[in-house]
Amino acid sequence: MRMRGDSVAGVFYGMGVGTGDPELLTVKAQRVLAGLDVLLAPVSREGRDSLALKTVREYVPQTTELMLRRFPMVRDQSELDAAFDSIAGEVEALVRQGRSVGFVTLGDPMLYSTYVYLLKNLKSRGVETQTIPGITSYSAVSSRLGIPLAEKDEKVAIVPTVYQDRDLPGILERFDTVVLLKASGDCGPVIDQLQAAGLKDSAVFVSRLGLDREIIVHDLDLVRGLDADYLSMIIVRKPKEKQQGVKR
Repeated sequence: MRMRGDSVAGVFYGMGVGTGDPELLTVKAQRVLAGLDVLLAPVSREGRDSLALKTVREYVPQTTELMLRRFPMVRDQSELDAAFDSIAGEVEALVRQGRSVGFVTLGDPMLYSTYVYLLKNLKSRGVETQTIPGITSYSAVSSRLGIPLAEKDEKVAIVPTVYQDRDLPGILERFDTVVLLKASGDCGPVIDQLQAAGLKDSAVFVSRLGLDREIIVHDLDLVRGLDADYLSMIIVRKPKEKQQGVKR
């Protein structure tokens, strides 16, 4: 790691900060945060707080410059490209000046993260980058609830809930554990498909683990019609008798 004074010089760092619990931040991320010149944090809308930034606040020196930038949550690729290109341009200019720049994102930066698009843009510009992994939400939920994600030769699928409109029944058939991320809005259609597959009672709904307004529900009928938070998931763990390869 190149050092300039007490900071990490001329490098862009992408850091996963886990579920929002500051105690789950890695030691490496804490060390890098302490030496940054600039910290970039995403917000979905102007004027909103950044949960990722809130998670790491206690590890960021007061001398660190903060950059809050809007990362649009839209499907319009042209709007996305323009936003990421603008932010990447700012980061590149800072790094070329020899300054260390960090970016924080919830969960792991390489899994369903806006960071990936920023990383690709910066690499295309020749910016030196390093990525520091974070604890994923489903790992934290698995540990909190004591539910193993896989044993022996079991298969695990990690999919966003948009698959409810595509191959969710097939996924439920082929895998022993299914993690449905981004279970926001009304989960009724997903619950219906779990019920049709005979797996509704083998699922748990978790929202905002370790944060305010935390929800952990084993009876999925209780969350029908709920406008679930973006930080929500459903973990489906098949009973042994329903797993593939189990003798009946």
